[in-house]
Amino acid sequence: MWACVTMSLILSRLPKSRVRQALEVAESSVPAPWTASGGRSWYDLGMRSLAALALAAVAAVAVIAIAGAAAPTKIVGNPKNGKKLFVAHDCGSCHIMAAANQFDGSGAGPDLDTTKKTYPQIVANITNGGKGMTGYKHALTTSQIDDLAAFIYTTAHTKP
Repeated sequence: MWACVTMSLILSRLPKSRVRQALEVAESSVPAPWTASGGRSWYDLGMRSLAALALAAVAAVAVIAIAGAAAPTKIVGNPKNGKKLFVAHDCGSCHIMAAANQFDGSGAGPDLDTTKKTYPQIVANITNGGKGMTGYKHALTTSQIDDLAAFIYTTAHTKP
């Protein structure tokens, strides 16, 4: 029973894709259900061996899931300064961003309230541009780009 509770706590904190991946790995390492080692049936092994095997599979899932959990994102910039930059550089003319009171974007750029991009991806996008957006590496300092990216990332990835 304690193993199930512990496993539930561990798995509830992981993304579903990571849990699925761990389960697939664990499942592939368990022998086919109709035979066990030496050709004996699961029934012949008895409940004790079956319980040990189940616990081993649960432990394998936990180890794989925890080992593969992503490290938290390190934000370099200052989101408060980034908000000021967003407004000052009229980013809202293309992008919607409710936290900056920008609701009338032209639609030329994506709605940044719902972006799924990582912090490094946002930094790269602001720096180099892409998909119709001009890069700002010559218009903004590295620190300003970090601030702007911090504002966009933290706003889009903070759950209300």
